Amino acid sequence: MAQESFDPEKTPMTTIRFDDPSVGLHPVLLKSLLKMKDHTHFTKIQHNLIGHILRHNNCLIRSTTGSGKTLAYLIPIYHTLLRLKHGDESIKEDAIGRIPAVGTFENRSSGV
Repeated sequence: MAQESFDPEKTPMTTIRFDDPSVGLHPVLLKSLLKMKDHTHFTKIQHNLIGHILRHNNCLIRSTTGSGKTLAYLIPIYHTLLRLKHGDESIKEDAIGRIPAVGTFENRSSGV
């Protein structure tokens, strides 16, 4: 199986912006995300997964290189940590259980 190359033009994007109020990201995280000049909208995988992860659902993510998987799991981690740091009372009771755990691995099936 040949290694898939990354083509940013083929990354499936949504019309949902990082600052969309329905997403409800922590303001500090939102400010950081909006500093990324080349990223203003969620990719489809990010939009589909972030809500599930924030609701503590188990998720298995498999997608092509450049599809946004890394931010799909980092955004909920940073969002949760910022809520803890800034004293969000609704999350303090079970804080450790609310931080998403992530395991990743490289697909080495193409061989070298």
